[in-house]
Amino acid sequence: MRFLRFQHVVLATTFVFGFGFGCGGGCGGCSSMEPLPSGFPADKRHPNAAQVRVSQSGLAAVTADPAALVAGVLGGPLSFNLPATCGGNPELCCPGGVPQATCGPLNIDLNRAAGDDPRLVVTPVAAGAVDGNLGVTVRARLKTASDIPVHIQTTVFGLPVEADCLVAIDTQPGNEQDLEIVIPVQFRQDAQAGTTRLGSGTVQVNRLENDDITLKGSLTCQGANFVIGSFLDTLKSAVADQIQNALSTQTCKSCASGDVAECGTFASACTDNVCMKTGDTCLQEIGLAGRLQNVLPGATGALDLYEVLGGYATTNNNGLALGLLGGMQPSGAARDRCGPPATEPTTGAIPQSTAFQGNLDPDNMPFGVGIGVHKSQLTQFAFAGYDGGILCITIGHDTVDQLNTDTIGLLSRSLTKLVDLPAPVAVGLRPQSPPDIVLGRNTFKADGTVDVPLLDITFHQMEIDFFAQVEDQYIRVFTVVSDVHLPIGLQVTGMGELGPVLGDTANAFTNLSVKNSDAVTETPADLAGLFPNLLNLILPQLSGALPSVALPAIGGLSLSVTKITSVDNDEFMAIFANLMTGAAPRPVTTTAQIVGVEEPSAELLAHPRLWAGAKAPAVTLALGGDQAGTLAGTLAGTLEYSIRTDRGAWSGWNTNARPVINPSTFWLSGAHVIEVRAREIGKPETIDTTPELLAIELGMGTTVLGRNRVNGFHGAPGEAGCNCEVGGNTSDALPLALAFGFLVLPMRRRPRMLRAVTRTLRTLARHACVLGPIVWLAALASLPGCSCSANPCGDVDCLPGDIEHGAVGKWTSIAGDGERVLVATYDKAFGDLVVVDVTDPANHVTTAVDGIPNVTPTHEPGSYRKGVEEPGPDVGANTSIALGDGLARVAYQDRDSKTLRFALETKRDEWLSYVLDEGAGEETGRQTALTIDGSGKPAVAYLAVGID
Repeated sequence: MRFLRFQHVVLATTFVFGFGFGCGGGCGGCSSMEPLPSGFPADKRHPNAAQVRVSQSGLAAVTADPAALVAGVLGGPLSFNLPATCGGNPELCCPGGVPQATCGPLNIDLNRAAGDDPRLVVTPVAAGAVDGNLGVTVRARLKTASDIPVHIQTTVFGLPVEADCLVAIDTQPGNEQDLEIVIPVQFRQDAQAGTTRLGSGTVQVNRLENDDITLKGSLTCQGANFVIGSFLDTLKSAVADQIQNALSTQTCKSCASGDVAECGTFASACTDNVCMKTGDTCLQEIGLAGRLQNVLPGATGALDLYEVLGGYATTNNNGLALGLLGGMQPSGAARDRCGPPATEPTTGAIPQSTAFQGNLDPDNMPFGVGIGVHKSQLTQFAFAGYDGGILCITIGHDTVDQLNTDTIGLLSRSLTKLVDLPAPVAVGLRPQSPPDIVLGRNTFKADGTVDVPLLDITFHQMEIDFFAQVEDQYIRVFTVVSDVHLPIGLQVTGMGELGPVLGDTANAFTNLSVKNSDAVTETPADLAGLFPNLLNLILPQLSGALPSVALPAIGGLSLSVTKITSVDNDEFMAIFANLMTGAAPRPVTTTAQIVGVEEPSAELLAHPRLWAGAKAPAVTLALGGDQAGTLAGTLAGTLEYSIRTDRGAWSGWNTNARPVINPSTFWLSGAHVIEVRAREIGKPETIDTTPELLAIELGMGTTVLGRNRVNGFHGAPGEAGCNCEVGGNTSDALPLALAFGFLVLPMRRRPRMLRAVTRTLRTLARHACVLGPIVWLAALASLPGCSCSANPCGDVDCLPGDIEHGAVGKWTSIAGDGERVLVATYDKAFGDLVVVDVTDPANHVTTAVDGIPNVTPTHEPGSYRKGVEEPGPDVGANTSIALGDGLARVAYQDRDSKTLRFALETKRDEWLSYVLDEGAGEETGRQTALTIDGSGKPAVAYLAVGID
């Protein structure tokens, strides 16, 4: 991939003495792009596909303070090493005939003092219909940081004399305190490649005087002032040559692989990793060219992108107008495309737009830089993105919290029966043809919502696959087929950053049907009737996965975008921006609180079929902000706000400090997160980069959970055995636990709920002995209590018989050795590791090996689970059992801590268990496989998830 920023067009022409701005000659500018293995096809490039204007005010911003500009780029003043000149007279930087890599360096002071001429002048000079010139004049004080070695050869009284001297340069003492360099920068069209070449005419170095040079060294050196003139000529020539060489070589296309094929059709060789043309000139491609991949989540395809200066580069109206050759081609494998092959669109002749020839935007306001993209490029992107597979996106629970079986279960109750606990869901977006993209004016309403979108995107009969994680494997549970309409606006977020805003999606999904639904019991027609509601719930969250776009800085100047729109009757997408110095921002600190909540009836919340057209739950916010150095409250009326919910897309900016928000995700009961960021109106550099976070629980009795951070729900662990301590008001917790378990939780989660309620009630009973007679009696009325007596079941008699076993059969493995046959499995009710001895088919012996908590039993300690009815940690998943020397070993997973555990029989029917691999942040213990070698040593293979 080759990426050359606009500073190579404007700024690099000025300061090419010793440093190149940005990324040129083939360095990687985008981490998601790779070099094109065979270049870009010449016949797929379209002149004027993109157009750029650097206006009169843009050039003025560049020349206003070059010293600050350089400092912003380099972090300090400009300096460069003098190139070695060996073999001439005098020789510079070549002591003993060996070129010196570091020589000087020369420090260049671009600061303007009183009475100084302008430090930088850039003057557009008309040169022709497609070519242009920039006259660039630089004035600076020059001083060597250390003396320069010079070898002199001369004659004294007819005798040859040689001397090694040192030279110091300082323009300050001379009559002319400035060095002046005049560079005629040329933009010429390459007749063969069609690209714009950047070069220069003869570079002139002026105002360098004898008084600026001091010779040091032997008497011969000090007496050789007559050679200073020769030295000045050598120095001027070295500076001029370096500038001209930089302009002609830093913009050369590179071929990092060493293969000329990477250069494309217009190069004949790859020499020293530079693409060379016939005639010993390098191939220049100034712009962006490469293979784009790994851009959207879950996409594996690629497209080839080409946006390179070419066609015209004219200097008119005191500015610089540049045309670009543009094109896009699919480059993914056939398997990356998720639909049938598409037909490539044709692109006609694209005219030069007048919007990028002048110095005013469509609102007659000055701008610094204008960037235009023809609508044909959007069509090309739709084709190349579709056929190249980069539009085949898969988004999972890690990206969108709402993607789980609980959410999908609102429409497909049978799906929840495939899993024990809420499981992740992934959504695969599978376009079946390139989308239609219509360009618009990108206008917003007063409340920040999209009025006319910039990009109005329509997918026809897109297939949307839903995958659920069942038994640790993703399976497709159904496919929704729908037309999808996405109105998208583009707004300025922070300085130089653009973010998407999703428009009205109430009718985003139409012409909908369902197929591939064999995994669930609902009919396709029933699912199709409900899916628009569900898809509208998650669509804002899916759009939240779209990244913001960061515009490149131009040297030390940031792009402050002033307008994003379409021009020429919606023929071109246009971005207008001013060039701003990198002044330290004064960000706003956002303040936000929830001041009102409206919720529909419980009956409406429980029936998704009724949601369409109904008023969603709503939250009223009170917003504000402060700024360092200002008095509290003084920013009232001067701020604008952007809001998002549940990690979805950000809203457009609006000034309403008391908004009512009712996103579709609020229909989902549970905790919701609201983020708010503020900035001064129209000042993106003041954006709050750490948004204020609010949390609220909806649908279960409104609760404001807090500000800044949302913590997960965690219960307090009880003490083992009979510890008579109390933590909190457990008499209040008892009815709450019962109400929560039997009235709030859905019926399909009742087994899991019973385990949680049982654990809570047991803990209350153990604490009851210090709570007083009323709570004591209430606890006794609910279940057996506890005491510290010798009775293993506390103050009550142990119940006879075994605790009822939970369902087994999941994660089962079997082992036998001729004497015993053992089965390791998982108890779904308790989460235990269970081993069943099935040696005698008529007398199965079941042992709970791991997962029993250390609490007071309710049944005889010699019974199943040692008489303990309370669930413990959720262990026993992914079992693998083996027998060696008559004793069993089991490798398995602790689902709570996500670690690998190991259990072994120390003697028959007596077990010891421990953690085998706790990991280092990753999940361990999946898909275990245990074997015992010939020497009796166990070996475990397993899957670890989450390792970088």
